Amino acid sequence: MSEEKLQFKSGVTSTKQPRLSLIPHAGLVNAAKRFELGLEKHGEKAWNSLPNNQTALLDRDWLIERCSHAIEHCYRLIDYLHKDFGILESLDVAEGDAGAIAWCGLVLGEALNERKKAAEMQAKSASSGSRFTSGGLGLGLGKLGL
Repeated sequence: MSEEKLQFKSGVTSTKQPRLSLIPHAGLVNAAKRFELGLEKHGEKAWNSLPNNQTALLDRDWLIERCSHAIEHCYRLIDYLHKDFGILESLDVAEGDAGAIAWCGLVLGEALNERKKAAEMQAKSASSGSRFTSGGLGLGLGKLGL
């Protein structure tokens, strides 16, 4: 697998990375506020409270529930845009809804990345004949319905 390299005017090279500079700053801050809210509301039960608490990313039911929750925030935002657009008193709630939608996109992206890694490990294990467990999480994918 060959990685694309960039060469700069100074002569140094670097492996090409996604253009994270394209992510709007305010949107990213809004999503970060939702991550903080999750920690405030759920404490150590929040999926992102500890680095080793990432098993939720392989929990299909939890992920579906997050999608449903994001859809609720989408509809609230649609209602805001239809009815309250321009009303400053409603703006904080609308920003929270936008942050929740962004949060969901980030979490689902992470979950899909974890699922891809788990599937690749499963395929590698199957080809070598060993028993598979998901990425050091200590959970077999079968237990999570994946």
